[in-house]
Amino acid sequence: MSDFVTETVLKRDVFSETHKGHLAGEPARPVIRRIVSAAPWWSRPLAWVLARHPNTVVIPGTTREAHLVENCGADAIRLDAATIRRLDAVFPPGKASGARYPPATQVENDTEEFGQSA
Repeated sequence: MSDFVTETVLKRDVFSETHKGHLAGEPARPVIRRIVSAAPWWSRPLAWVLARHPNTVVIPGTTREAHLVENCGADAIRLDAATIRRLDAVFPPGKASGARYPPATQVENDTEEFGQSA
């Protein structure tokens, strides 16, 4: 396949970019290309946490063995510095706030009470 020449980045999100351009040697033939990480979407946030805090053990909840195996592969995902900066800008420390669960569910859950002193 010919090399892709980017002319414009049309859209950028946390784990993908959509580029407009052309193949090398064929500038009159426009091409749209989406560049996406090959990692499953649910393991990407784990990779981001591990990239920021390499000595952290990430323990996500899952009910499927296949997802557990994929989550364990998050440590093999290498995010480049630009991706980490984009994620840090989207999710700065302290940005997330509020209850994790709605009140009716929180009543049934006594394991997660944040922001309250014991």
